[in-house]
Amino acid sequence: VGVYGIVLIAATLAGLLCVAAERRLHWLTAIAGAAVLVAGWPLHNVAWTQPVCKPISVRLLQGNVPQDVKFQQTGIERSLELYTKMVTEQPAQLVITPETAFPIMIQEMPQEIALAIRTYVDTTGSSVLFGAASQDSAVDYTNSVFGVGPQIQGVYRYNKHHLVPFGEFVPLKFLFGWFLDVAQIPLADFARGDETQQPLAVAGQKVAVNICYEDAFGAEIARQLPQAIEHVEKSARGGKILLKVDVT
Repeated sequence: VGVYGIVLIAATLAGLLCVAAERRLHWLTAIAGAAVLVAGWPLHNVAWTQPVCKPISVRLLQGNVPQDVKFQQTGIERSLELYTKMVTEQPAQLVITPETAFPIMIQEMPQEIALAIRTYVDTTGSSVLFGAASQDSAVDYTNSVFGVGPQIQGVYRYNKHHLVPFGEFVPLKFLFGWFLDVAQIPLADFARGDETQQPLAVAGQKVAVNICYEDAFGAEIARQLPQAIEHVEKSARGGKILLKVDVT
């Protein structure tokens, strides 16, 4: 039923609890609530995915930088130092940082940090996905994930498509544009990425990327599948697989 169907089910159960709490038709609401929950029980036996080929080693990094200082100068300096150290500490086939782990524009990335990550990739054979924003023009900013690795030509890039309303963009800006001035949220007016974007090549496999809020919208993530599935079918003997990575 998708994300909206799940929300409807959750809201229905919450409504039934409210009705039961007021002791109105409590026996009927109990039956209805139980029926909704029991209806999903057979699905736990369904094999929704199948592993293909061997697992890959993954390092997930979390620096726990306080959000209230993340975009202040002290927080920026702390994040740059911390994540550079964490990324390059030890090898793994895939290393992943959180969303905007580097709280700067990618164009402002210090050369020594870019060189340190590139050297780490070249010497260990690891692939790295790291979060940062990008300023593509004076008015276009994106919430992005960048990747470097032995199978990547140049730098891989994924731009967040499904943005958070009033957090990453303002809907109907001609009516609510004032919200940006009042809220003073850093990087609160991003441009959207394309609906379908290229996966990342890691250890002979394809990795699809999504960022935070996008996790809730499985149908949108699935839009990235056709190309990957075609690649899997053509390379079945090579044991290719699609992985979904949430960079939160």
